[in-house]
Amino acid sequence: MREIEFNKDLDEMNDAELRATLREFRTNYNEAKSEYDELQDKVEKFEADLEASEEAQETIDDLKPRFASMFAEMKDLDEEMVEDKFSVDELVEELEEADAFQLDLDIDDDVEDDVEDDDSKFSEREQKSRQVDGEKSKYQDRIDQFMSGRVVDY
Repeated sequence: MREIEFNKDLDEMNDAELRATLREFRTNYNEAKSEYDELQDKVEKFEADLEASEEAQETIDDLKPRFASMFAEMKDLDEEMVEDKFSVDELVEELEEADAFQLDLDIDDDVEDDVEDDDSKFSEREQKSRQVDGEKSKYQDRIDQFMSGRVVDY
């Protein structure tokens, strides 16, 4: 905030000096108001970003148990342990590698053919989740350690 210093007492100033002081006061006020308005706009933007971030975090918190459940079911692991040990990003990445999010929309007339197709797709998914291009997936070592009961360091 800008300050105005008076060299004389107000009662001792003539009209020209009072007008100059008033102009200086108005200039400083307008500059301060402009700066305040800019800061207020930034604060509103940050508040909106914070609110959006909080909403996104709530969504992530809601989705994590679902992803943990899918992953635990896919790997035959304890759901609570998976939720505690893996981040949402890790779960999503592992589920994507296993093609867990893809929908099979091919509908055949013969139900037995569907069952056979699903079994083969499940085998492919299981194999794909364990290996990516012939190599272990990024988190497969951690999964293997969980399944064997060993402690995993982060």
